[in-house]
Amino acid sequence: MLIQAGVQYVRGFALGATHYADVGQNLAFGEQVSAMLAGCGYPGKHYVVDTSDTGAPFTWKQYYAAHPRGVFDNAEVCTSRGQTRCITLGQQPTTATGAAHADALLWFGRPWLFMQAWPFDMGRALAVASTTPY
Repeated sequence: MLIQAGVQYVRGFALGATHYADVGQNLAFGEQVSAMLAGCGYPGKHYVVDTSDTGAPFTWKQYYAAHPRGVFDNAEVCTSRGQTRCITLGQQPTTATGAAHADALLWFGRPWLFMQAWPFDMGRALAVASTTPY
């Protein structure tokens, strides 16, 4: 899919914008994708990882086990710092990723918005900010 999208014309790709997996999983997957692209003749492709909502990471399967009628794209915000499988700010933006091809961890998602679109929800924004373990 990346090749069909024209990855040969760009520095790389982004991960973590559509799910809530932990940073380690995203970094491991990013390195695999970078290696696969190199094997297809596109070496040196880098990536960034969105950590704006991964402070309490979870998978689709884990979320639906706890919230069978929940909306994964607008998952519940954490209500405390120790809570798991909910949205809260993840690792702070940094270029110190520890992975060979990961350029940065960034907050480019918008978990404080309903469905990451509109409208702005002040209660959601404050909950996302106040429950982060970081």
